[in-house]
Amino acid sequence: MLQQTQVDRVKPKYLAWRQAWPTTKSLAEAPLHDVLKLWSGLGYNSRAKRLRDSARAVMERFGGKWPRDIAELESLPGFGPYTARAVASFSYNVDTAVIDTNVRRVMSRIFFGIRATEQSELDEVVEHILPRGKSSDWNAALMDFGSAVCTSRSPKCKTCPMKNYCRAYPAILDQNRMKKVSSVKFQDSDRYLRGQIIKHVIEQGSVPRMALIASLQRMKVVDKKRVVRLMDLLVVEGLVVERNGRLYIAS
Repeated sequence: MLQQTQVDRVKPKYLAWRQAWPTTKSLAEAPLHDVLKLWSGLGYNSRAKRLRDSARAVMERFGGKWPRDIAELESLPGFGPYTARAVASFSYNVDTAVIDTNVRRVMSRIFFGIRATEQSELDEVVEHILPRGKSSDWNAALMDFGSAVCTSRSPKCKTCPMKNYCRAYPAILDQNRMKKVSSVKFQDSDRYLRGQIIKHVIEQGSVPRMALIASLQRMKVVDKKRVVRLMDLLVVEGLVVERNGRLYIAS
């Protein structure tokens, strides 16, 4: 839930999720319609489906107990290297580095300065300095440090406890001043439009494809080809099914 989503948006959804499905078994048995309805507002609806599908895989293949082995975690739906290592570290304190955007930024600046860093050399450093037996605390601390101090746009270098060791300081201050920030409004993003498609189908139970396209176009200026592309992607991803020209939430 927290991937690319702010904590204040996640917290009420997380609490509601835990209340609705307090066990792996209950989540595995949940209809996708209910899962997506509760998830609504977080975006990236495919994550909700993969989480439900992962719960089913854990019940079927691991007797309801989430594995701690990274390779076994990576075999679950939607689990890539990052998610597998995050679960292994935070749930079981397995000695493995968890490299998210914040950790990557912190480690790159401290050890490599402002130059572009190859992922392989960054991985080697982060794994090497990992304090054994303290994986969970260490990874959480690095993430918090990146979000609170070593931020992307306005790093707090002058009060940073690492500034005397950081190869990016003070050059990073000049580099950030020269950056021009260009952003796309959330309402103009594919993420928002995908969420609107899902929301319409959930609320109506099923909806004709052409009627939904017209509804989205009335809501805002949206290219028809773009809406069709996103609908087709939702079908391919297994979130939505189409029967006789109508869209339904998959089972």
